Amino acid sequence: MEEIINDLEDFEGKALYDYRMIFHSIDKKQRDYLIAHFQDYSWEMGLAIAHCTVSAMPKVGLLKSFSKNEADIEFQFKSSKRFENKDWDELNEADLEEILDTRLLGKEQFFSNIWYSDQNMNEKDITFFDQANKEYRVELSKGSSITEKP
Repeated sequence: MEEIINDLEDFEGKALYDYRMIFHSIDKKQRDYLIAHFQDYSWEMGLAIAHCTVSAMPKVGLLKSFSKNEADIEFQFKSSKRFENKDWDELNEADLEEILDTRLLGKEQFFSNIWYSDQNMNEKDITFFDQANKEYRVELSKGSSITEKP
């Protein structure tokens, strides 16, 4: 795993929650875009990421390097924001700044910006694991959605 964010000192004394996201069948260019995207959203008003690591692209032989090299890439991160899987009509004013849901989902937020990017990721499978290790399926769209897997 490669460390891409280490701001633990900035979050000293705060509760941190562990999350994982797996982007399935992405290539190196998409991985590089996602690394920059996580870094852009790491600030406190974004995803409030204290620490983040990402898995490496698999090594490929010379003959395979000309084919489309894709892999499942995992991001593991710690955030001071908790995930609550609330419906939009259940949110209150405090939730807007305190929970991860409001920064992942919604217009112009983390997932919708991936959908709007030029990285052709709209059809990619994305799996999100919350702080209790519950598994969710992410659907990219203008507002995006997260659905708990049975």
